[in-house]
Amino acid sequence: MDVLDKVINLIAKPKSSVAELEAALSRFNIDELESAADKLEADRRRILLNGSDRELEDIESKITGANRKIERALAAKDELEKRLREAAAAEADSVRLARYRAAKKAGELAAARAADEYPRHAAAIVELIRALAEATAAVELANGDLPAGQDPLPDPEFAARGKAGLPQKIVSEEEVDRWYNINQCGIAPEALWSKLDRMDHGRTGVVNDAGFGCVFEKRRFIRREYLEAEMMVRPDRLAGINLPGFAGDDGPIWRAVTPSNDVRTILARLSAVAQHIPVSREDRREVRVEFIPVEDEVVDAPVPGDVEEQAA
Repeated sequence: MDVLDKVINLIAKPKSSVAELEAALSRFNIDELESAADKLEADRRRILLNGSDRELEDIESKITGANRKIERALAAKDELEKRLREAAAAEADSVRLARYRAAKKAGELAAARAADEYPRHAAAIVELIRALAEATAAVELANGDLPAGQDPLPDPEFAARGKAGLPQKIVSEEEVDRWYNINQCGIAPEALWSKLDRMDHGRTGVVNDAGFGCVFEKRRFIRREYLEAEMMVRPDRLAGINLPGFAGDDGPIWRAVTPSNDVRTILARLSAVAQHIPVSREDRREVRVEFIPVEDEVVDAPVPGDVEEQAA
């Protein structure tokens, strides 16, 4: 079975993949078929001059077959290209459909999670704000009248989320000798130390380097290794956040308190927080009635000539 027959069989299939169609197109060689037909034509011209009628009939039959094969190949190529465009479009749409279905499923799952989890988590955060505010009020009261020998209590939310400051900490100290650049008022680079030691022939501790145009002097320093101090970090309090209602027309579950360290305001706000009730999805709109004027249809005025013709 030659290439053309295989392509014809492929076209006969109801569906083919893009890969199959592309592979079939890549095997097409119309030029080769036309070249074979041209060779047969050349043979026919030679037989016209030197061959018999039987040979002429035979070659003309071959030419007819070759030309038919070219026409079939061209038709098959056009059909393959058409099928390829359709298959590519179908596969692209299949990808889009899969992406659409995945997005639809993800959206439905996220919406279901939000409906189930947000009211519960928001209520839990409000209760946490309540616990922190009540504990903070108790700590402030206790710290305002400490018992003998007791240290002030830490702020509960800062104890959980804050970061205490750290003082500078010295790791090590030692006395060392270093070459000091008097002109530049700084310790010479370490790469120069051995060179300056060699240049200090008299061991005076002073080197006048004409090449650098500087005077170096060996001095005594304390080499200290230390950890830098860190500032205290106070996080934004949970009472300073906003928790919107679950649905668009729900009131806020929690409205931020400013300043967020005002315990009295937080406690007052907590006493006014209502239990969150999920919004009803029922259509509760009232039916309203309105009257819309209807304009009369405009009747075209008769043309004089038409009236005469109708009368006649």
